Amino acid sequence: MTPAGPKRVLAVRVGRGGDLVMITPALRMLLDGLPGAELDLLTSAEGPRILRGFDPRLARFHVYHRRFPGSLFLRPRLRAALRREGYERIYLFESHPHYRALVEGVAPEVHALAVAPPERHYCDRCLDVVESTLQRPQPRGWISLPVTETARAAASDYLAAHGLA
Repeated sequence: MTPAGPKRVLAVRVGRGGDLVMITPALRMLLDGLPGAELDLLTSAEGPRILRGFDPRLARFHVYHRRFPGSLFLRPRLRAALRREGYERIYLFESHPHYRALVEGVAPEVHALAVAPPERHYCDRCLDVVESTLQRPQPRGWISLPVTETARAAASDYLAAHGLA
């Protein structure tokens, strides 16, 4: 890792749409706090659909699922592929031990969710993980997703067709 920070970073969040939306503030903090880094995401099949266009430096999606029996074959191939990527740091936004085992040995630094009291919101816990690793504090942003102009126009047309402005 260079003094300016890592160049290759992997974030891990395998879940459904809402699970992925919840990590957007942490992803934004990562991208803003590590401006020279390229960020990849290990995620479910929902990841590319939900986060496509989030940021140009969210470069690659590694798709993973734990469904049996396919996961028996996918896991070793995925671990080998992740090792070849040369990640310097991993942010593990999963609490299940399965995911820590999956990324073991993939990068020299792994930063993961700590066990937290139930009153701590998941978004805040993810932000805590990222914030503790940055040289300079970054603002804690909001949950957000990109919306293309084409999508905005389609939404406006849909609303207009139903008598709404």
